[in-house]
Amino acid sequence: MQDNNDDTRQGLYNEFESEIVKAGNPEAYFDENDLVEIFDYASDMDNYIVKMEVLLYGARHYPASEALATRRAWFYSSFGEMEAAADVNNRVSNGGFLNRLLTLRAEGASDSPDTRSRLDEIVDATSEFGDEDVIQLVDFCAENSMLDWVEENRSRIEAKCSYTPTFIYEYADRAEEISDLPTAHRLFEELTMMEPFTVDFWVRLANVQMLEGFYEDALGSADYALAIDSNYVEALRLKGRLMYRLNHQREKIAEVFRSVLDHPDANDSDAAAYAATIVELGLTDEAVRLLEETISRYPLSQIPIDLLMNIDFQRATPFILQIAERTSFTRDTLVAWAREHMANGRIDIAAELLKLFRDRFVSAPELNFLTELWYFNKMYREVID
Repeated sequence: MQDNNDDTRQGLYNEFESEIVKAGNPEAYFDENDLVEIFDYASDMDNYIVKMEVLLYGARHYPASEALATRRAWFYSSFGEMEAAADVNNRVSNGGFLNRLLTLRAEGASDSPDTRSRLDEIVDATSEFGDEDVIQLVDFCAENSMLDWVEENRSRIEAKCSYTPTFIYEYADRAEEISDLPTAHRLFEELTMMEPFTVDFWVRLANVQMLEGFYEDALGSADYALAIDSNYVEALRLKGRLMYRLNHQREKIAEVFRSVLDHPDANDSDAAAYAATIVELGLTDEAVRLLEETISRYPLSQIPIDLLMNIDFQRATPFILQIAERTSFTRDTLVAWAREHMANGRIDIAAELLKLFRDRFVSAPELNFLTELWYFNKMYREVID
C-alpha cells in the first residue's frame, strides 16, 4: 500500500515539476489534496523550489486552504521567519497537530518540563499522525536535544502513525546526525526487517555499521542492497569503500569503483576513488589522465586536485593555480589546505603548495610558518631566502 502511495506522490511531484516549475503551463490542474502531497514529497526531497511553487499555485487557486496555509507557515519557519510563520499559523482556524507544534516552535520553546508536557498533550490530542506530522515532530525534538523524549514516547506515537516506517526512518536519520550510532543502527535494522526489499534501508544501515567500524556487517548490508537493485549507486560506493577498508583484492575493488564511474549519477569523488585504486595497481598514467579529465569537468573540485597533487605535483600545478584564481584564495585558505596535507602525512605536498604562493606571505608569523614547513621538508634554499 505504501509503495503504491509513494509511486503516486512521486508521479504527482514529477508532473508538477515538469508542468508548473519548468514549463509554466497555465492549463495544468492540481487539486488541493494533490498540492499537499506534492509539498510533503518535496520536503522529503529537500526541494525548496517545488515547495515554493506549490504555495504560489495554492495561493492562486485555493486561497482558503488551511492545509496549504499550515505548510506555508512551516515553510516560513524553515527560514527562521518565526513572526511571519506565527501570523500565518494563527489564521488557521481549525488547527491540527502541525499547527500546535508550530506554535511551540514559533514561541522559541526549548527543552524544559513545560515543553515536554505540552508535547505530551499534543500527542494525546492527535488521533492519527501523517508522514509530515511525524517528520516535523522528530525534527523539532532533534533541534532541541530531545530525542530521548521521542524514545520514551515511541510506542504512543507509533500507535497513531498512518505509516510507521516514516517515523522510525526520521528518528534513525536524526540519531545518526547527532552521532548516536547505536540508536541509528537499531532503528535502521528494524526498518530492514519491516521492509526487507526497500534498498535505501539497507544502505543507511550499512553506512551506520561502517561508521561504527563493523565493516564486515556493513559489507553484508551493502550486498543485500545490491541484491535488491544491482545498479544502486550508493550501495556500490559503500561496497567499494568497505572492500578497501577490509583490504580486499585491489582488482576487485577497482571493478566496483569502475561500475560506479559508469553510472549516470557518478561524480568527481567517484572518479577520484577509482583513480586512487588503480594507482595501487600500477596504472598511474591512466589515473592521472582520468583525474585531469575530471578536474576539467569539475574545475572547482578539490578532491581530484588533491589526489593528483599526491601523484604528480607538476601535473597538478596548472589546476591549483586555476582554482586559486577562480576562488580568490586567501592566505588562511592556503594554510588550511596545506595543513590538510600535513595531517595526511604529506608535508612535502604542503611545502610545494605554499611555495607556489610564496609572494602572498609577508608578515613575520606567516614567514615563520613557511620557514618551519620548508625546513622540515629539507627545502634549505627556500629557508635561506
